[in-house]
Amino acid sequence: MSSRKSLSVIVPVYNMAAHIRECLDSICAQTDADLEIVLVDDGSTDGSGAICEEYAGRDRRVRVLHQENLGVLRARHNGLLACDSTYVTFVDADDWLDADAYERTACHRENGVDVIVFGKILERGERGRTFPKSNYAFGAYSRAQIEQNLYPTLIWDVKNSRTGITQSLCDKIIKRELLLASYALTEKIGKLHYGEDPLILYPLMQWAQSVYIMEENPYHYRKETDELPAYLRNDDFFDKLYIWYRHLTAHVTEIPGARKQIEYLYLYLAEARKDYYGDIAVQGEYMFPFELVSAGSKIVLWGAGKVGRIYRGQIERLHYCDVVAWVDSNDRAYGALGVQNTEIVDLHLEFDYIVIAIYSKAVKDAIAEQLKQRGIPDDKIVWHDV
Repeated sequence: MSSRKSLSVIVPVYNMAAHIRECLDSICAQTDADLEIVLVDDGSTDGSGAICEEYAGRDRRVRVLHQENLGVLRARHNGLLACDSTYVTFVDADDWLDADAYERTACHRENGVDVIVFGKILERGERGRTFPKSNYAFGAYSRAQIEQNLYPTLIWDVKNSRTGITQSLCDKIIKRELLLASYALTEKIGKLHYGEDPLILYPLMQWAQSVYIMEENPYHYRKETDELPAYLRNDDFFDKLYIWYRHLTAHVTEIPGARKQIEYLYLYLAEARKDYYGDIAVQGEYMFPFELVSAGSKIVLWGAGKVGRIYRGQIERLHYCDVVAWVDSNDRAYGALGVQNTEIVDLHLEFDYIVIAIYSKAVKDAIAEQLKQRGIPDDKIVWHDV
């Protein structure tokens, strides 16, 4: 009888001592115990590697690989080469899963589905949580249905100006043979540190014969701040982005219209560099709630992420109202903009409205509840569904 596991879970680890235990506890506690767990210590210097060895010492399913710092692309690839299973999935070392996450996918693995897609929850700390919506209907897709319903917008939905399938590898379970074929195409790429997931995902999607998109959201993705990603600050950002572009245009050739989709996505990603200079890359979809706030009002603008910065720009251009305070729970990330901490907002601050500049209703609800606990009435809290 073969001892081969149905599913391997690969976790690249680099300096994640603060979160790795929560991540590994959630994987080791899975109700589907037929797992192989491969931890790839990517040259950590904060003790993460020792924590990985600790878990290997107490759970026979856990193996640890140690390597010099080569980046997540190579760490995942080396984990993939070391594992032996029919299916593979990935978990980022600061994320975690519901206990039955993999058990929910077992029936689809038993049916031989090539790519299983499940939902994830964006965990935003004090700002609550966000449930991203799928761009596709839930359920099974045959090869013909993949070509008809997924391929036209798989990489970029031109009509709606958004990505198609989620780019992450962590919210998917994929046949190992497909991953191996896609990773083999990347052997000449060194440290990329940008767009590693779609670099692997898009090529293999052209070979998939079946896909199942699940409604469940068992993966918890930690996103506690809206700080500018490190890759957008790097001087070689455009060099790395061009490598990404050249790789995809060379290897995603079996999806009709793929080049156009790749180029639209490339242009979108390139424009994101504007954030490095304090400009907003994309702003057309957000509009300050003028109909809810009268001209000349004194407002507190709550939120300094993309929505908040767009609102602030619109207010200033029109001289529409007086912003008596601009606040964000992560005020240190926006100190150069004069943003203050949300703790200053109470009944002693003179204002007409608090405008919540957040796109997520769930996060807005959490903020509104905080404000109510501070004694601020509902009619002073304004939010517009962006």
